Amino acid sequence: MLAPLFFLAFQAQPAAPAASADEQKCVLEGQVISASTGSPLKHASLRLQPMGPVSGGATRTGFTSSTDAEGKFVMTNVDPGTYQLMAQHAGFVPQTYGARANSGGTRLKLDGGQSMKDLLFKLVPQAMVYGRVVDDDGQPVPSVRIQVQRSSFINGKKQLRPAGGGISQADGSFVLALAAGRVVLSAEPVGNGMAMGEIDKAAGKTDDAFLTTYFPNTLDVSSAAPVELQPGMEMRGIEIHMRRGRMYQVRGHIQNTTSGAPPEGVSLSLFHKGETFFTGRNQFYVQGKSGVFLFKNLLPGDYVIQTWGEATATSVDASGETRSTRLEGRVEVSVGDSDVDNVVLPLGPGLEIAGAISVEGGAQQQTSQPPDYTIILSSADGPIGYANARASAEGNFRLHNVAQGTYRVSVNGTPDGSYVKAIRFGGEDITGKNLDLTSGAGGDLQIIVSPNAADISGVVRNADGDAASGVMVQAFLGDDLKHSANTDQNGAFHFTSLAPGNYRVYAWEDIESGLSQDPDFRKNFDSKAAEAKLEEKGHESLEVKLISKDAIDTEAAKVQ
Repeated sequence: MLAPLFFLAFQAQPAAPAASADEQKCVLEGQVISASTGSPLKHASLRLQPMGPVSGGATRTGFTSSTDAEGKFVMTNVDPGTYQLMAQHAGFVPQTYGARANSGGTRLKLDGGQSMKDLLFKLVPQAMVYGRVVDDDGQPVPSVRIQVQRSSFINGKKQLRPAGGGISQADGSFVLALAAGRVVLSAEPVGNGMAMGEIDKAAGKTDDAFLTTYFPNTLDVSSAAPVELQPGMEMRGIEIHMRRGRMYQVRGHIQNTTSGAPPEGVSLSLFHKGETFFTGRNQFYVQGKSGVFLFKNLLPGDYVIQTWGEATATSVDASGETRSTRLEGRVEVSVGDSDVDNVVLPLGPGLEIAGAISVEGGAQQQTSQPPDYTIILSSADGPIGYANARASAEGNFRLHNVAQGTYRVSVNGTPDGSYVKAIRFGGEDITGKNLDLTSGAGGDLQIIVSPNAADISGVVRNADGDAASGVMVQAFLGDDLKHSANTDQNGAFHFTSLAPGNYRVYAWEDIESGLSQDPDFRKNFDSKAAEAKLEEKGHESLEVKLISKDAIDTEAAKVQ
């Protein structure tokens, strides 16, 4: 009789009620303090930003908060999901939670009903640089641009890139608020800066002009004296002795090759050939019927002049209707030891790229929402050049007015669990290659998506076997970086929508962006990479060894 009684008693227990929507909400609590003094920071701003879809089909909503007098903050009613938490305060460097010097921070994965407390932000004070720009006679030079540059790695190669700046005042003085680290400072003429209007033939002659000068007084960036900044420091006495010399101008006119009608609202940009970053310092807005442009304050070198933004020309057709046509143009110019005149920049309607995106085998993926594909072309041979188009429900798309050049092709909006399997242009397979439009001809672009993507999940552990949170994990297929993300608070990561292939997965404690894409640098750590051989629909679970910052810095010092 005991067994039946026990069974009846067990059955009589009421079932646990389902969790309400409010019980599924999450809470975050923490504090923001100064990394240098430990003092709480009042009125610091915080933002919790979703990363990827939140669970349960909830809306992708960001959450904001601010700190009280004790530097404390609370965020309530947060939906479950994966987030990035950011904090900022005047006089301090903005920071992502868990960020190191070069890392993007820790992803916070929140389960339903979770309460995450004791989150601590130690904001680093900005360094202040007080300086002055003078000429050879020690007289102040006002209204010149102070350019700040930092070394970074682009596709594995070390380059200088813009990192802020300012303008010198009437007495030549300037003040910069910067993040700590090594910077290169320069003073350069403002130049044309968005100059506009009709051009006088003699305008821009600069036989004795100020030249871009690197601190303390060199024209060669390789001879510049880097400035080392510590957090919260005040560096005074920086004096840039700006040098004079001969500079040159490029003068020409735009030409509408379609109708001859003067184009309207044409913005032109000039940049060094092969330049990776466009600083926006050389721009010209063409006005007037002459279509004349002028770029001045140029040193010898090879340049590209290209339309920037939308250039349009209007015409009246046979029916009397006014039509507007978008125009594109690009021309290369070499500046030697004299001014360059009579440059003609032909403008035309650009290329038309029609195409379709389809799922392999004609299958339709079973997803909560239909795919929303966006096809993107981004320039592979300069800092300017971009086109995009959304595909229709049937998968058809058309890219209009694409400038001649070479482009990388990417697709946004692919459903989770799918990957771009093949790209064909004009019947030729260009999968893994750039789209070459230098011939000036458009064509048909076909993109095939497979619903059979693979995935990799895993955890990163340090030398002590502990989970490593907030570190960068990257998956390489050959020399191509296919996926990159930071680990969450538990040291976990998950890469989805991967193409089949043999992957190496690296975990970097703290690494500069782009450095890992140097194959010679990366091969030093192949022994610490985890390997995954993926078939379609395959899944690998990995435990990845953490590569220490000291080891990274040792090899990074060898990269030129």
